[in-house]
Amino acid sequence: MTDLIIFRKAHNSGYLRKDGTYVAPFEDKRTAAGYAAKALGKPAPKLTTQDGYHQPVMAQPKAKAPQQVVAPQYGYGPKIPKSAPPFDLASGAWKTPSAPATPKPKPKAYHPRPNDEGAPVGIYQPHGASSKVTWHLPHNTATVLPDGDLPAELYGVPFEPWTPHPESAEEWAQVAGQVHELKEPPFEPGTLEPAAGVVIEEPDGRVWVVCPTNQHAGYLATYPKGHAEDGLSLQATAIKEAFEESGLRVEITGFVGDFPGGLTMTRYYRARRVGGSPAAMGWESQAVQLVPKDELPGTVNAARDKAVAAALLMG
Repeated sequence: MTDLIIFRKAHNSGYLRKDGTYVAPFEDKRTAAGYAAKALGKPAPKLTTQDGYHQPVMAQPKAKAPQQVVAPQYGYGPKIPKSAPPFDLASGAWKTPSAPATPKPKPKAYHPRPNDEGAPVGIYQPHGASSKVTWHLPHNTATVLPDGDLPAELYGVPFEPWTPHPESAEEWAQVAGQVHELKEPPFEPGTLEPAAGVVIEEPDGRVWVVCPTNQHAGYLATYPKGHAEDGLSLQATAIKEAFEESGLRVEITGFVGDFPGGLTMTRYYRARRVGGSPAAMGWESQAVQLVPKDELPGTVNAARDKAVAAALLMG
């Protein structure tokens, strides 16, 4: 009888079992003795890694949470949950879902006057108006809103809108209220941009401040001020800014000082109210307040404005 001798060698690729265990690729080495025993109906030799019927399969432990898996469409890897984010073939990883956009809050009020482009101006944290009696109490802060209610006058000066008021650069350059003989030092802004503002005082010692709309540039309350404009003196600039931001018509009465800020060097003048109405404030302000002088350091919040308040308190 001729002995039956068969040799076979096959390569098996790795695969994933149902329980999640990954089986590494291996060579299927089936020896002649093993095949001969099967052909003759005899028991197969004892399995060994050298000459047994099959080479034992070495399995890796089940991974707890693989960071990356083979692309799902190739048919390998764990079952993908329906809630899984999209799979990125380029990077071989799951895409990180972007956070939902935060909805923009709605304005709680609108300024009665549009901005310089004619668009409506929303106010997100409106001020509250004070009662009329506070305007006549020197130790109280009085607050008025755009087109708000006011007493007819204060210290003999009526609250009436300034009409007609200057509009062109030429008209503002010649605006009344400038004191050309005022003794003031040369203005030296250095590398900062030149600006001018006013500290408007009432006979009772209170000072007018404006509350920028939506706390523009971080200001809670500040004195009317603005960049110097071509063709306008610093005094004319200060009078113009006072009207645009507070609705008041003022006259220069003195010099306070030059105070540096982050971008500008601002010259502040003392001034007194001679007309206008704070209720006619422009769109850049959402409230105008009359504040006792000793409360200014706690009302204004910018470092420069606090320095101006300190200068006023020192006389």
